[in-house]
Amino acid sequence: MKAMKGNRITAISERDKDEYLRNGYAILDDDEKIIEQPLSDAADLRRQIESLKETIAEKDAEITTLNAEIAKSVTGDTKTAKKQTR
Repeated sequence: MKAMKGNRITAISERDKDEYLRNGYAILDDDEKIIEQPLSDAADLRRQIESLKETIAEKDAEITTLNAEIAKSVTGDTKTAKKQTR
């Protein structure tokens, strides 16, 4: 098991893993693939959550619009379809 921070990689034991995570290190497996990300502070997590909520709201609105377009095309509303292609 290894810990990585920046470009520094250090071999660690299983019992030291939590301490390294708290200190901002990512934990790597023996193939140097990340298996655990470091713990972030609460403010960073709140910002990430808010950003994800905004993205979800945007995508939900896009899905609603696309579903309405699909419903119109299925019912044969050609007037709306012609307006959208211009």
